[in-house]
Amino acid sequence: MQSDLFYSRIQQAVPLDTVRRHQAFSAIHAEILSEYTGAVSSISSALAESTSHDGRSLKLVVGHIMEWDRFMIQAAGELLSGVLDPQMMSLKGFHHLQGMTQDFESIDGFNAFHAAEQEGQAWAQIQSRAVACAGILHRLFTTPGLLDGALLDATAPVTLSFKGGIKMKSNTGWQLWIIVMEHEGVEHIADLSPV
Repeated sequence: MQSDLFYSRIQQAVPLDTVRRHQAFSAIHAEILSEYTGAVSSISSALAESTSHDGRSLKLVVGHIMEWDRFMIQAAGELLSGVLDPQMMSLKGFHHLQGMTQDFESIDGFNAFHAAEQEGQAWAQIQSRAVACAGILHRLFTTPGLLDGALLDATAPVTLSFKGGIKMKSNTGWQLWIIVMEHEGVEHIADLSPV
């Protein structure tokens, strides 16, 4: 999704009442999920090894999105259990597939750790997990009775900042949903859209 369209739709949705905001976010997320999973699913093993705009292989870009999605799934679990401000917001408590838990000092540290870990992984493994994680996140946010609007409203208050100095009051749960959509649908569009 083009950046300007995404941010415009989010800014229009944030002031809506809880039910209509959830519906608007769900519609945006459905579009992003379709575009993202379609793009990832169409990447061949050869294309996955090509260089992205930031110098990483396309495989590592998708792997990077997938690991952030996994961290978001973990944060969603915290929200569902009543936590108002999940550890992820401080880069704490990431659960690895092997069962260990790790804190990170910075976003760059998180990214570098996973890039090193994924370098030798097969593209098919990263590809299938990336599609699966994106689908899980979509279901968590859009399925009634899970991360519904009331639950998202009950999380810690935050101020969202947009281009042009626009600031809007919201809550951590909604912020996390925006981050998911932004990461899958906007931030890496230059690498995923030509696929």
